[in-house]
Amino acid sequence: FFFFKQKTAYEIASGDWSSDVCSSDLFPSHDSFFVHRFSRLYPLHLLTLLLVVLFQAALKAETDLLSFSQNTSEKFFLHLFMASNWFTSERTFNVPIWSVSVEVLIYAGFFVLSKKIGPRLLPVILLVVPCLFLNQRKEFEGGIIECALFFFVGGIGFLVEQTVAEKSRMPWALTGLLGISLCWGLGWMNAPKTAILLGIPCLIVFLKYSFRRSPRLFPLARLFGNLTYSSYLLHYPFSLLLVWLVLFLGIDPGIFLSPWVFAGIVLSVLVVSHFCYEFFEKPCQDLLRRRLEGDPRVRLS
Repeated sequence: FFFFKQKTAYEIASGDWSSDVCSSDLFPSHDSFFVHRFSRLYPLHLLTLLLVVLFQAALKAETDLLSFSQNTSEKFFLHLFMASNWFTSERTFNVPIWSVSVEVLIYAGFFVLSKKIGPRLLPVILLVVPCLFLNQRKEFEGGIIECALFFFVGGIGFLVEQTVAEKSRMPWALTGLLGISLCWGLGWMNAPKTAILLGIPCLIVFLKYSFRRSPRLFPLARLFGNLTYSSYLLHYPFSLLLVWLVLFLGIDPGIFLSPWVFAGIVLSVLVVSHFCYEFFEKPCQDLLRRRLEGDPRVRLS
């Protein structure tokens, strides 16, 4: 979740705030920004939402222990518009989508701010500071404040990277990773999320330049990059399917406590995510972008 948020922010910032597109007349239009985010996020969201409805119905028919009473028709309607968690922290239907729902609002805020302030570090830091303090309170944790915090820190990571000479970026990123790990190991950094918040931008920059130095790793990097969103949304309906199969076949549910089974589930989710991206997500993205933009070119999201 945290890596996904900061990786997404870094990618968007590197497109919107890079030196060759930072003039105000070259920012992406509202339409282009919407089409690219919509085509990337919505098709898989709709698919997994319907799969969750199907698998939960199957589970309710198989056992009385799982009722899913929180999943009402009104909340399903909100899910259709990716608005499930705009005004509530309740997790419903495909549970992981809550963060993507909140992220839709962050996208809108990011786009507006990028138009207003451009690639300037100080205003973004001033935005992040109150989010950092508010996120210490339990009532704000795990919601829009936390999402905004991690998202904009990912953008800050890009802006900080641009202040460092290119040949020094990888060593500085590695130094940051080692320094944060040392502080964590010595107990100077007690909150795990603080280490994650600061460490992920360093990790992203380090991996970026590591892959640049080893171009043969690009296909592997792209492969795993394409799996992030797929695996994030697919793992919940996949888990529901596995639970239904275990109950239907009369297998002892204790099988899920096996580390080997857990490893097999993780591997299976990644494999399914790969084929889902190649044969569902990517074709849907290309189709939607051609229809909505009239642009036949295939673009990376």
